[in-house]
Amino acid sequence: MPRYRQMDPALLEAALEGLQHRLDDVNEKIEEVRRSLGGMQRRAAPAAAGTSTAPRKRRRTMSAAARKKIAEAQRRRWAAFHAQSRKPGRKAAAAKAAHAGQGA
Repeated sequence: MPRYRQMDPALLEAALEGLQHRLDDVNEKIEEVRRSLGGMQRRAAPAAAGTSTAPRKRRRTMSAAARKKIAEAQRRRWAAFHAQSRKPGRKAAAAKAAHAGQGA
């Protein structure tokens, strides 16, 4: 930091005062956020601790038959989608092969 030795001390003191002011502003904002978090944590703490009086909702379970039915429907949709996307690809590949055979 040799360049600070060459500067005017009054300028350095002014810079220090400005930086200290900015630091105070930042610390004040940090405290505001901490106060906000503190309020949130107090509100969330009873629910997190399990002292809530509201009953917990049970997850709905699906029968094996229902899962099988959904899986089969998804397979049909997948097959239909891919059957449509493969048709143009086969024609294009056949056309390329035919075109390549003519040039040889």
